[in-house]
This record gives sequence, C-alpha cells and structure tokens, in this order.
Amino acid sequence: MRISSPSSAAPAAAGTPQLSIDGLSVVHRTSPHNLLVSDVSLQLPPGGALGIVGESGSGKSLTCLSIMDLLPGALRQSAGAIRMNGAPLAPGRKGIRGRRIAMIFQDPGATMNPLRRIGPFLSGLVKLHRGLAGAAAEAEAVRLLDAVRMPAARERLRAYPHELSGGQNQRVMIAGALAGDPEILLADEPTTALDVTTQAQILDLLAELRAERGMGLVLVSHDFGVIAEAADHVAVMHAGCVVEQAPADRLFSSPQHPYTASLLASIPPETGRASIAERQGRPPNNLPSQATRGIGIEARRLSRTFEARGGARVNALNDVNLAVQPGEMLGVVGESGCGKSTFGRLLVGLDKPSSGDILAGGEPVATKDGVAFRLSRRRLQMVWQDPLSVLNPRLTIGYQIMEVLQTHRITDDAESRMFELLRAVNLKAEHASRYAHQLSGGQRQRAVIARALAVEPQIVVFDEPVSALDLSVQAQVIEMIADIRNRFDLTGIFISHDIRVVRYVSDRIAVMYLGRIVEIGQADDIFHTPKHPYTQALLSAVLSPDPKRRKSRKILRGDPPDPAHMPSGCPFHPRCPRAAVRCSAEPPALHTSTDGRSTACHAVDVETSGLAWEFAA
Repeated sequence: MRISSPSSAAPAAAGTPQLSIDGLSVVHRTSPHNLLVSDVSLQLPPGGALGIVGESGSGKSLTCLSIMDLLPGALRQSAGAIRMNGAPLAPGRKGIRGRRIAMIFQDPGATMNPLRRIGPFLSGLVKLHRGLAGAAAEAEAVRLLDAVRMPAARERLRAYPHELSGGQNQRVMIAGALAGDPEILLADEPTTALDVTTQAQILDLLAELRAERGMGLVLVSHDFGVIAEAADHVAVMHAGCVVEQAPADRLFSSPQHPYTASLLASIPPETGRASIAERQGRPPNNLPSQATRGIGIEARRLSRTFEARGGARVNALNDVNLAVQPGEMLGVVGESGCGKSTFGRLLVGLDKPSSGDILAGGEPVATKDGVAFRLSRRRLQMVWQDPLSVLNPRLTIGYQIMEVLQTHRITDDAESRMFELLRAVNLKAEHASRYAHQLSGGQRQRAVIARALAVEPQIVVFDEPVSALDLSVQAQVIEMIADIRNRFDLTGIFISHDIRVVRYVSDRIAVMYLGRIVEIGQADDIFHTPKHPYTQALLSAVLSPDPKRRKSRKILRGDPPDPAHMPSGCPFHPRCPRAAVRCSAEPPALHTSTDGRSTACHAVDVETSGLAWEFAA
C-alpha cells in the first residue's frame, strides 16, 4: 500500500521500460576526451530491480548521479539520453528528483546534519515533497519510520544521528527517500558499512517496499552477494563501461566475461578453504610451514565498563576468558557494538580493563606509559579498519615506515628495511614516495600493515581490515595477511562482522554478542555445524552470490538491546526464537564439550552436535 496517492503522471505504455539509459557518457569538463562513463545503456522494467556491480572507480555511482542530474561540478554528461516511461528527463529534474525518482546515498552521516534531530529532518522532506507542515508533517514522519520498521518510531524523532546505530540511520535515509512517494528508488551502496545481520534486514526491507509499492529499484554495490540478494537483472561495470549484463540467475551461474568471472572467484568459498588464487586460476602462494617462535596471549575474566549519559553503566566487555596459542589466528566475529574492537584495544594495551588480566607470553600487558609499555607496544600491534585514520596525510608512506624503524632503533639501515617491508605486503618501491591520498584503498591498508610489521611484533590484532574494500582487493589483502602470518611467525586476532571472511583466515572462531563470548571452536566446525542460535543467525545472514539462496535464508529480526539497559538472563533471549522461561531468568555459562567446542546456551546440549535450528540455511 502506498502512503500517499500515486503520481498523476501518465503510465508507461506496455513494454516501455520504467527507466532507460541510452549511450550515457560522462567526461571532465576540462578533459572532454577523458571518459569516466562510456556509452552505458541500461533498462529497468516496470517494478523491476536492476543491480549495477563493479569495483570502485568503475562508474557505478556516476551512472546513478547522472540519472538524478547530480554530477559534481567538474563533470558533465557528454552524450546519451535518460528516459522515464519513455519520456526524456529534463535538466535539473524539476518535479522528478525526490518525488518520482529518489536516491539513498552510501553514507548517512554525510547526508544528515549531525546537529539536527531526526524529526525535523524527515518533516522537512515531507513538507518539501508533499506540502504538509506541523503536526501533519510529524505524523507522516512517524508513518515513514513505521514503514521502514524502525522500532519506537515516535521516540526516534527526538534522536540525533549519532544516537542511532548504522542500520537505524540507514532506515532513516530510506524513510527520507520515501517522503516523496517515488516510483523509482536508486540505492547507492546502501549496506556497505553495515554488519551482516543489519545488511540482510535492509535488503529484506527494500524487497518488501518494492512489493508493497510497485517501485522500481536500481541497486549499486561492489558486493556480488548484495546484488544476488536483491536484483533481477545485473549489469557489470569496469573502467566506465558495461562489460556484461544478463538476468541474475544466468549471470551468476554462467558468467561470460573474464572480469565477471574473476570477481566471483574473489568471494571466499562457502565450502572448503581453497586458495582464492587457485580459484582465480593463479598459482597459489608457496608459504613456508608455520613456525612457533611467536607468543600466545590470554584474557582472564576481562571486563570493560563505560559510563553513559545519565550515569548508566555500559558493559562493553563482560567477564571474557580467552586464550590464543602461539602462532594461532583467532577470528572474533559479531554484530556492530558486540565488543569486538574494545576487546582488540584491550589486548594491545590501548585501553585499560575495568577488571581482569591480559597476559602476553605469560607476562602482563602494560597499559601505562613507560619503559614496560614501550616494550609491550613492540610486541603487540593493531591494524585498524580505516587506514586514513592512521597514516599522516602530510608524510610519504616510506617516511612513516622509516620513522617507526628509527624511533624503535630496529635497524641501522632503515631505508633498506622499509623497502623490504613494502615488498612483504606486495607494494612496489615507487609507493614509498607517495602520500596516503595517492594510494588506493587496498594499497593504503597494505601500507598500514607494513608500518605495523616494522617493529617486529609477535602479536597483531587486525580490526576489520577488509570491510571497506572491493571484493577483488579484499581477496588479495586476505591472502596477504595469511602470507605474512606465516612469514613473520605471527600470533593473530582477526576481527570482523563477516563470518565468511573470518573463517577463511582463522584457525578458531570466537563469536561475541553484547560483550560476551557465546561460542568458540575450530573455524570449520563453527562454519558448518554452529551450535549457538546467534552463530546460526550470523551464518544465515551471509549473502551468497547465488540468487536461489534468497528463499532459503532466515533473517534475524530486531536490533541488539541497549547495552545500558541489558535484559535479564541471556542477553540474546529477546531475539532468539528458541528462548524459554529459563533464558529470561538465568544467564548461561560458557560450557566446553568433549570435542573442544564451548557454547553459552541453555538450549544446546554441549555433548551432541547441537541444534537442528530453523536459522541453519
């Protein structure tokens, strides 16, 4: 059911595409021969879903911006026509933009004013597109939030963007796009920064809105899993051109273009742990056998509590006991806000625990500045999610690595060692003279890893190191991490919300929920026979590059509870379909079975193979 009356525009003739792009080209105004988008032709059938997929810089977003006539000032459309229901779209898109065609942008934080509450943001859009004001506009804003399944919709009107989760902010953006009751929705990377369960919820929401409102959808993503989940027809873009397009079922089952096939081969496999290089037809890495020179790290009853606004106490980490053996790679997985990054910061001494102990190589990890802390920092390093938050934009990459080598007096020949480190992370000597903004996302992440390796650490925590990268670059960085782990004899902790990526690089996996370990075991065991309902939900939420999987997946509903107001008993019971009375009264302990698997769930018999539960795909 549509919220407002349908547009008065004449319907398209039978067989006429709802949206068509014919021969679109985009150039720099000062360099008309530099084609950023070249001769792109696409069609969206009435009520259909068109997926546009490709790596960063392939022209996906520029194609969408051209539809909205929102190209940056330095660019212009040099050729082609864009039509809606057979009629050309006029420059400026007067009466079209936001009303008949709306767009969801990638980053809600870059779209919403951080000083403005959600209510005025949505009410302003309702007034702009529908002419409603005051109480009527506010009531419509509530209905829009209800339509996108926002919990406690009326209360959210008084929230600021920073008070909402990433998924909730994305729901606000979708509600804003619906304010004009559009016929076509353009979604530009709407799930890139979200964890797997929230990503699945957003895609499920878009599918429901399409069905209810008859909207056409153009979905842009670098993730084939997202495209397979939501699109009926797929166009693959590379270097500004469409290199292949076909119905989703046919493209994913039988890709014709080598570029499409290589992107699909970059996805970590769901069965087996074969080298991505082998799946892409490249020779596998000849890695040396793993040495045991590294040291282990252990957390004992580790807790970290923060004080929230109003004096409420938030337990970001709650009584965690975990040991990582020398030379082992432990994966830590869970939704945003589950405590993964807090755990990583505590392990390397960048934050101080509220209670509990951390031992590295049998010795306490220092958290106060001094000689002990500096020695500890050499043994333990962290690779952050955002390289730009680590690299100095005013210094070259080579200088920043040599600075570390000289500060810690690692070697007398810092320059030679710097070049060795660049080669170890598959960067070239020429990258040493470049600045961070002159590198791609994957190259910046490699530079950060080289800088972390400069102090010759024994333990490295990788905090979401590939979540923002394209699939092919993500695959390269994953294999490079596996390579340097062996080459440098590292003990590692790999943190991510994507259990598929974690499984590929890890020996064991620990699953976290609201600051607690709920399951831990061998990577393949966790992936193939998950015992805890939450682990099964995470696995079910992983998007597969197979459109046939859409109907078989079950989606975990709802958001995690507010950490400042935790439910009694098991923290997962409000979202768990198997919760019993005992679950709401008694928190489960982490029990270890005879096969070495540890699980914290009342419903799981730890001496058996676990639950045959409905979330298992």
